[in-house]
Amino acid sequence: MEPEDNHPNGDDQDGMHPMKKVGRINLFILLAYMGLFLVMILLTAEGGMEILYVYGGLAMLAHGAINIALCVIFFIMSKPEYGKGALVSGLLLLVIGFSSCVVAISTLSFH
Repeated sequence: MEPEDNHPNGDDQDGMHPMKKVGRINLFILLAYMGLFLVMILLTAEGGMEILYVYGGLAMLAHGAINIALCVIFFIMSKPEYGKGALVSGLLLLVIGFSSCVVAISTLSFH
């Protein structure tokens, strides 16, 4: 049985490239917790959208940090494709996601 990282085209055993797999998993996790925050805000009707931005930003910060840690673990485990995927996902979460929440918070007017 051949190891999962040694397929000729770089795909995993299920036919998906490891970087795409990591990216897709992270996208679904992001959508899940942002959807959960939005539902919680709509059900409680407290705080408004600024609470979504704050919780979303903090969750993205934690999610990005976990991805960076996973990157190191994957490289130690000799799975560089998964490590690259975790690194790219973590950096995108931190640069785009977290900064979007910070900008959204800074544009809000607090009364």
